[in-house]
Parts: sequence; structure tokens; C-alpha cells
Amino acid sequence: MKHPTATVYIPVTLTLEERTVLLEEGITDRSSVLELIETAPIDGRHCRVMMSPGDLENLLEMITRAADSAAAGPRQELLQNLFQRLAAFYAEHRPNQQADGADVLDVDIDEFVHELEAIMEKVGVEGIEEVKAAFEELIGEVHDAPMPDLGGLTGHQVFELIEHGWWAAPGPVRLNEHLPMDALETSSFLVNARTLLHALEESGGTPATGKGNLNRKFVALMVERMRWPREFVEALHRYNKVIDEQDVRPLHLIRVVCYVAGLLRKYKKRWVVTKQGKALLGESEAGTLYARLFNVFFKQFNLSYLDRISETPGLQATVPYSLAMIGRLPGEEYHEIQGLPPLVLLPPVIEEFNDDPASYGDVEWLLTSRILGPLESFGLVEMKRQREGTFGGSETHVKKTPLFDQFLHFDL
Repeated sequence: MKHPTATVYIPVTLTLEERTVLLEEGITDRSSVLELIETAPIDGRHCRVMMSPGDLENLLEMITRAADSAAAGPRQELLQNLFQRLAAFYAEHRPNQQADGADVLDVDIDEFVHELEAIMEKVGVEGIEEVKAAFEELIGEVHDAPMPDLGGLTGHQVFELIEHGWWAAPGPVRLNEHLPMDALETSSFLVNARTLLHALEESGGTPATGKGNLNRKFVALMVERMRWPREFVEALHRYNKVIDEQDVRPLHLIRVVCYVAGLLRKYKKRWVVTKQGKALLGESEAGTLYARLFNVFFKQFNLSYLDRISETPGLQATVPYSLAMIGRLPGEEYHEIQGLPPLVLLPPVIEEFNDDPASYGDVEWLLTSRILGPLESFGLVEMKRQREGTFGGSETHVKKTPLFDQFLHFDL
């Protein structure tokens, strides 16, 4: 019995010049690959795009067509060099087509073969059908047996979470899109996103800077209107003579996520609210907006942009598993973050982080930065810190809020 593997996403790095050429009209069609490139956050002089192997294959085909049709010169040379680099990258990261998910389920192959040999000896060479039936039964037992390293979930449950966990029917995770605004008031991300959208709609938009950010005047307005910890605003003014969007990191992330979600767009060098964004501005649509922001944040937005600790794409690819494991934690008590990763991250994710020579910090920091911190901004968990009033890197304990079980439903 062969089980299909979960889709693996890999980080593809493009220079800003490469990104510009690919996005120019005529290079690519309005495909999902183009949208991935267009919405990927820019980090300095590069952008990092999370792509599946299939996405990368499509991109390579597009680059080939563009290079073939381009006139000889710098543009064609750029496309040819880009193709060579990405083709080599693809060859290095192409998944093993023969893989059957054993690395995720961590099956002891030697033990499995030993048991199979025992069955064959018991049945005898004449009983091939009996061997086949026993073999299928043994596969089922391995697949359906609770695994301590996977939080007591079975291999089948883990597979369902990884392959079908992104809250689409008939998957095992559901988002409640019908929560009223008063139930979502604890989500600073939602409250501040609504503040941003309302302010842009009321003003008819605001001019974008040359780098595509919100302008300083509008940023100052958001610092004044949005919900922030008092010490955060004090630190902003203490360490910045002038405050740009990039200085207000939470505002920048909200603007990027709203853009990826299709709620904002740049029109004639101004940031404006889209038709979809306007449709979700009403308080009665708060639950739908909340679910949309949550979906985009964890599924489409590149989580490694939050911290630059390590790419570790496996963490984002297995977010549904981590959410399910957090959901199984007793909600009435705090849990130490130190030592929590093995309970909520798959073993291969932890190994991926530890084996990355470019990573720094520890896996608890990674978990806090990319999962627990964002969940706190969505009002789904609470965290204790070393000292009250501190923020960023001082988190010690975490617990679920009632909103977690109201919003996320798991059918395992």
C-alpha cells in the first residue's frame, strides 16, 4: 500500500532585477506562478518565493520561452543565466519520486521486514495470497497505530493534516468564518487590519513611496490609531527620528498580508482598498475577514520573512499539524515554551532547522516567531513573558485562549 507524499515547498530566491523582468508584460501570463512572485515579500535586494516543484517547473518553462523570444543582449543573457541557476537549484531540490512518506512516518524498515519474514515463514511459500493479505494487514496496522513521536496521532492522521489540512473540504481542519466582531476583539491583527482598511477607504487611498511603502504621514496616523502595547510606541519614538513603514514592523506585515490577500492594491502610485477589501469592511463581515487574513498569513505569506532565522520551509508546509497539536494542549493552563517544539512540530521540521548551517538561535525561538507569536496577534493564544511590559524574545509560557477552539475545528 503506497501513500502519496505531502507537497513540499522550497524557497526560490530572485534578485529584484530578475523579479522585474519576470513580472513585465509578455514574460509570463497571469498564472499562479506570477502571483507567487508578485506577492512574495522583498527582503533587501532579493525576494524569496515559496514554490512547489511543479511551480518551479512551470517557471523554468516560462523563462525558456522568454529567453528564446528575447533579442540578443543583456535581457536575454539575464534570462539564460537565471534559467541555468534555477535549473541547477531544481535538480538539487527535486523530490524523490519514489519516496512514500517514510521520512514523515518514521517507520522502522528493518523491523517491518523482520515481521514480514516471520509472516512468510508462518504461511509458507505456497500461500502467496495469504502473504499478500497479511502484508496489507501489517501495513494498515503501521499506518493506523498511534505514534508517540507524533503526539499520539496515527500515520494516517498526520498524512491527512499535511496533505489535506489547509481547511478545505473534505480536509480535517475547519475555520469558523461566522464569529461576530465582539468575539474577535482580542485579535490585534484583525483590529489593526480593519483600522488600515478603513483609513485608506475614508481617505480615498494614500500615496505610496518610491519603494512602494506607505508614506510617513499615513504611517504616523496608523501609529496613533492602531492598537499597540504602550512600550512599543514609546520605543518607536525613542529609537527613530522619523518613522517609516519598515520601522513599524507589525504595520508593515499587516500591509503586506492585506496586499497578498487581495484587500489592497497600488493604483496610480497610491495604496487603495480593492473591491474585495471594501466588501469585507463591515462589522458583519469581521468573521470572514478574520478567516481570510489567517489563511493568507499561514498559507500564502512567507513565514521566514518574519525573522530571517532560517528558511525551514517544512515548518510552514506543516502548519496544520502544528495547529492540531497546539489544539490538543490543555487550554486552561500555561505550558513552557522551552521543550515545546517536539510536541507541536514534526521531527523532520526540527531536523531541518538544526541541520541548516544558516540558522541561528534555537528551535523554540523559531516556533515562537513563526507560529506562537502570530497566533497571539490573532488572539488565539496568550503568552507570558520574563517581565511584564516586555516584547520580542522574552516569551516563556503559552496557553490557548477560548477563541482557539471557537475558530479552529479538527476532525481527526
